[in-house]
Amino acid sequence: VGDVVLVKATKFHKTKKTTPLKSKTKLLTGQLEQQPKAHASLVAMNPMTREVHALVGGFGVGAVTFNRATQARRQAGSTFKPLLYTAAFETGEYNTISSCQDAPRVYRDHWTGKSWKPKNYGGNFDGVITLRTALTNSKNICSVELIDKICVDQVINTARRMGIKSHLPRSLPPGLGSGAVTPPDLAL
Repeated sequence: VGDVVLVKATKFHKTKKTTPLKSKTKLLTGQLEQQPKAHASLVAMNPMTREVHALVGGFGVGAVTFNRATQARRQAGSTFKPLLYTAAFETGEYNTISSCQDAPRVYRDHWTGKSWKPKNYGGNFDGVITLRTALTNSKNICSVELIDKICVDQVINTARRMGIKSHLPRSLPPGLGSGAVTPPDLAL
């Protein structure tokens, strides 16, 4: 008693049986439903016009008041790197064949004053590579080197022009997508 069971209506059946009120009844068959354990969001946009075609922020109507599509803020991760590289290319000092030293090093973050040793996913380093290779292979070391050289403000300004409205911290890690953004920001 008191448990809530989710059921999906699958079919209405007309019956010939009558109720005590002598009216025809309808039987409803259903199937048990289960609320998903994982919650997600979806933003579908036309990339040419930026028109939103779908915006889904969770499961069910009224099930949760938190809209994951508009309220959730997640680290952008490597999806932020094209914005960083765009900012670097716009300076005119870098292009796709500019070189980068993909090797371990320690950075001192000018804004936080802390030392930081970024790593590549998988832990391998490739030595001198082009920025095209660095972006294609999502090399963290080259991304941090770029944001350190061109200035965080340049990257933030480029991100703003590209539609990112979320707060982006003024430090080196946002070059790796550590700034928290909303799904619509990234879809733009």
